Amino acid sequence: MNALRFRLRSPWQDEPPEFRRKYLQYSGMEFLFWFAMAAASYLTVFLQSQGLSATACSIVNSLCAAVGIIATPFWGAISDKIRSVRVVFLICLLIGSLLWALVPVTSSVMVGPIMLSILVVIVANFFRAPISSLMDNWVVQASYRERLNYGSVRSWGSLSFAIMGIALSFILPRLGGNVAPTFYLALITAIPLFILCYSVKDDVQKRKAVPLHDMNIGRLLQNKQYLLFLAFVALLQISVSTAINLLPFLVTTVHGDPSKMGLITGYRALLEIPMLLLLKPLRKKVPLYWMLIGCTVLYAIECSLYSVATAFWQIVLISTFHGLGGGLYIASASNYVYTLAPDDLKATAQTLFGSVLSVAGIFGNFFGGMLMDAIGVTNFYVTAGVMSLLSGLLYAGSFLLRRRRQTPDLPA
Repeated sequence: MNALRFRLRSPWQDEPPEFRRKYLQYSGMEFLFWFAMAAASYLTVFLQSQGLSATACSIVNSLCAAVGIIATPFWGAISDKIRSVRVVFLICLLIGSLLWALVPVTSSVMVGPIMLSILVVIVANFFRAPISSLMDNWVVQASYRERLNYGSVRSWGSLSFAIMGIALSFILPRLGGNVAPTFYLALITAIPLFILCYSVKDDVQKRKAVPLHDMNIGRLLQNKQYLLFLAFVALLQISVSTAINLLPFLVTTVHGDPSKMGLITGYRALLEIPMLLLLKPLRKKVPLYWMLIGCTVLYAIECSLYSVATAFWQIVLISTFHGLGGGLYIASASNYVYTLAPDDLKATAQTLFGSVLSVAGIFGNFFGGMLMDAIGVTNFYVTAGVMSLLSGLLYAGSFLLRRRRQTPDLPA
């Protein structure tokens, strides 16, 4: 019984009140943030409902990623310049959420051959693309500063994403599969998030702002370990993000209902939680970069199994591997970037990381849709699985080669 009590103790039971307040504060931010993000994750389903093909949806996603390439490092550099991730996050959240709510409203308006809603999505992405990286940077910095367990804090985001995703998978079919209300829901759920984030006293912003030319951003580009990490996540993201973005087409292929995608995303998010909670004990035994390599194996298994799925329930079960891999990736990626970046460039490093994901998204989404249309759903997911495994093998090989050359220890 005593052992059971020990396991059920809260992460801040023996900590002072200020520590508890900080834990609840940042956990609340993660919970509300991913609650809102889950409501805003139906873009591909919406475009599909408007009659767009896999290729057309991929082109839209590629254009969004192209905007993200510029927007993500831009807002990251601004937050480092003014020494406040909080202010930049609030600006991007407010404008991005307002524009996102306009997407279904403008879907019936044509600008030449293009729906106005597509243009709105692209503009909105200038503000929406950086917010995940900004939130990661904000909470990771706070976790190191306040001695918080980042995995425990971040797990509340996975829980809220699961709640919203699973709830919408039951609600949307009763609305006839109409996903347009999710765009308004994303705005509504962003309101309490904005209020909470506005109320947080951000210690980082008390530091003096510096001119951009004094920040010497080139230091990041001279960090070989950081560049190697960016190359790895780019190759991984090309396969994984495209496979996930085009999942509604796999659901349709097996005669499933794409409006139930929330059941898949919610289930995946739930399975992220155990891996996030294991971050602290895992870091004592396994370097962060080996955790990243481990997630590529799980992603490869997931994509390979998708290629033989014949029913919706099979897709849900197969997504178990993505949930576990995603939890491992989330737990390790942002923390690894934090360990590699200089103190005055941590926001820039996180958002540059996000920008590289956008670059990968362009290639993946643009060619992924055409590849799926050309070779079919089954062969597409086999290819995605091979690419995911290849990225992990190449990254592992780089560390083994470096170890052979007896280089200094790498950051854990």
